[in-house]
Amino acid sequence: MTQLSHSDQRLIEGIAKGNYKILEEIYANHSSAILKMVKNNNGTQEDAKDVMQEGLVVVFKKSQKDGFRLTSSFFTFFYSVCRNIWWRMLQKKNNKQTETIDKTFQVNADIDIEKEILARERQQFYLKKMKEMSAGCRQLLELFLEGKSMREITSLLNFGSEGYARKRKYKCKQQLLHKVKNDPNFREFL
Repeated sequence: MTQLSHSDQRLIEGIAKGNYKILEEIYANHSSAILKMVKNNNGTQEDAKDVMQEGLVVVFKKSQKDGFRLTSSFFTFFYSVCRNIWWRMLQKKNNKQTETIDKTFQVNADIDIEKEILARERQQFYLKKMKEMSAGCRQLLELFLEGKSMREITSLLNFGSEGYARKRKYKCKQQLLHKVKNDPNFREFL
């Protein structure tokens, strides 16, 4: 479990108390990242301001709940909340049914939303990195993740032996880990 830094705790406490200086600090330190995320996804500066505002409301409400505790950095949590808000806003803007996002992001009072968001982002990050791999490695890893046995993978991919399939899987996993660790965004998911 991530150790909450004194600075992160101070931000959460400041938000919970409605401390204006803390809010200014959050805007100063995090608005550029939120603006960049929104602009890179067809948004405007006004959209980014709305997202930040709604994000702070979500964090405020979470900070008011008994037992609320960050398990990642404040930035990771806040960025995740804002990104989720922006995707929902995009869905509404594009007059698409929000049903698809609701199916993939169901918020249940019993789950820790922060952990859920981080887990989904990690999964998306790994899937993105898998798409950058060769078709052969991608196919092998997908079969493995589907729960196929090495015997089934050997047969499906026409490998000469299960030993070769295991060796190939190992090399593909190493390639994926290399891609993941060398991505500049990797540290966000620690």
